[in-house]
Amino acid sequence: MIPKKAITAFLSLGIFLFGGSVFAGSPVAVSPGNAREVAFINQECPTFSWSSAEDAVSYRVEVFEMARGKIVSYEKTAGLSAAVVSAEIEAPALSWTPSVGECLGMGVRYVWYVGGIDSAGIVSWSEGRMFEVGISVSSGVKEAMKEYLEKEWILTESYREMKEVITNEVAKEIATGGNKDQVGRNTVQPLGYEGPTNTFYGQGAGASVTSGTNDTFIGAGAGYNCNSGVGNIFLGYRAGYNEMNSNKLYIANSETDTPLIYGEFDNRILTIYGNLDVIGPDDGLVRLYNVTTDNTPKVSRMVLGHYTNSQLPVYLIGAASTATDNFVAVGGGNTIGNAATQIDLFTAPGTTTPVGKPRLTIKGNGYVGIGTTRPERELEVTASDEGFIRITGDRMRHGESVGSLEFHNSQSGAVIGKISTVVQDDFPENGQMRFYSSLLGTLNSPSIVIYDTGTVGIGTTAPPGLQQLSVNGSIFLTRKSDSPGAHSDTLLVFGDESEGGLKHIVMRRTETGNDFAVDTWSGREWLTRFLINCISGYVGIGTQSPLYPLEMASGAYVTTGGVWTNASSRDYKDNIEALATEEALDTLKELNPVKFAYKRDGTEKHVGFIAEEVPQLIATKDRKGLSPMDIVAVLTKVVQEQQRTISVLSEKVSELERASR
Repeated sequence: MIPKKAITAFLSLGIFLFGGSVFAGSPVAVSPGNAREVAFINQECPTFSWSSAEDAVSYRVEVFEMARGKIVSYEKTAGLSAAVVSAEIEAPALSWTPSVGECLGMGVRYVWYVGGIDSAGIVSWSEGRMFEVGISVSSGVKEAMKEYLEKEWILTESYREMKEVITNEVAKEIATGGNKDQVGRNTVQPLGYEGPTNTFYGQGAGASVTSGTNDTFIGAGAGYNCNSGVGNIFLGYRAGYNEMNSNKLYIANSETDTPLIYGEFDNRILTIYGNLDVIGPDDGLVRLYNVTTDNTPKVSRMVLGHYTNSQLPVYLIGAASTATDNFVAVGGGNTIGNAATQIDLFTAPGTTTPVGKPRLTIKGNGYVGIGTTRPERELEVTASDEGFIRITGDRMRHGESVGSLEFHNSQSGAVIGKISTVVQDDFPENGQMRFYSSLLGTLNSPSIVIYDTGTVGIGTTAPPGLQQLSVNGSIFLTRKSDSPGAHSDTLLVFGDESEGGLKHIVMRRTETGNDFAVDTWSGREWLTRFLINCISGYVGIGTQSPLYPLEMASGAYVTTGGVWTNASSRDYKDNIEALATEEALDTLKELNPVKFAYKRDGTEKHVGFIAEEVPQLIATKDRKGLSPMDIVAVLTKVVQEQQRTISVLSEKVSELERASR
């Protein structure tokens, strides 16, 4: 009889096959042999087969004689002995059969490996597979044994006794759930068959098999129509009922073409038609490998079927572990799948909220959105409130950076700018904002500094003191041509907010574009107080059309030769009266010429008058200055009077000279 343990072991084999890796990667040795126990084969020249490896241009197969023990890596095996068989096969071939001269010895245990060779000559070796070549018998003996088993032995009493034992044992297992002492009513009496290569249990299991080998069908009607398939495993009622091909796995309870579990042993494929829950025995841990060999690169990937079946699948996530790095790729990174056109990350504030909201979006063009699924720039942040972005650091000392943003050129990699927040004055609550520019990939000193008080330094890191703005260097202002109003060419505005902004000074370019003007607001209108003609260089004070290097609104000007010319036109004057001779003589008498030096320059001597001491006729209102023209007018009047006196005296002298002759 066949004990329960044998049946249980066989079922466990199916579970083991299901639990194996189904992910493609580096080459995997498929047949002959097994990674965990010795497989016995009858061929002295077996066909070696393996799965494909990415980037492989050829494959190398090496077979070694194996002592008792576990399989070790290729490197360790090759270090202990030389290969008895070695061959290199060009891709895309995935199998190789040795010639008669390379056949293996009977009764010897072997281990073999396959290595994928890339274009650089680097070899990635698979895990080993061990097998033993059994002692074979002649084909005539085989045929005789087969004919006896199929035609004569099944008619013997020993066959009927074995069949009855197997039937009863299986019936008890099915009816009692493993309790052999209780056999239920209406017990199913399945049929079973164990041949040299096939194993069938269940009424109608493998009913149509004619030439198929290495098949295992368990369940009524399992593999019913599979007449010539090789290497199939069908578990369940009518599992694989209509399957006619080889190397297939079906776990189902009907004759469906989409069983709960479907597999292809030759292609290393496993498909689950249903939702999958994985209960990890080690705190929910689930491990994914392509190989388990120690000190070997490992990869794992997950993909989604494409909208169009003929296209490559959509790449979901992949990971790789090498001797130097651990990689995780999301949405792409390998030729096995099409890259994602958009990646979204969702979250929700509660643990029972379906769907959630997209918090981070990466578009196919590389644009990233935070709080938006439609970013229109490389990085776009959208928030329902004030849209804060927080950068936190743990610096405490003055000048230490709490957080920075650096800007680099993607072509050269050089840094071209930086924005940094630093601690000020050793107070972690006080901070500066610093803006840096770059020259030839080297950051300059901060170009702009905003201090904790709100003051700003441009070209200097020294606090500006009481000023709100301190500039070390030149200031260049350009017109704001799109501003509306009379001052559309405004460059700079000064104003006093404390008085409603009425005290304004505006620096601007005039409508012609050739002049630079300074205007003030009178309370009713703008008045031009100062103007420079950018072409001629003429300056007007109180006038918008200077005709001289310096011209005043009063009409006074400085000539090109540098001569100061007072405004003296009758058009500028009022209350015109003649200066009396006596008034001029009295004023001249009261003038007191002095020698002096200005306090600002004590080295240069001057002659002149003291404004506070001159007569009222030529004094200014504040008695702080003098007008040369006023003194000239007094002198002129006195000189005129003196000239008349001289003329009269000269005439009298002439008359006396004539009388004396």
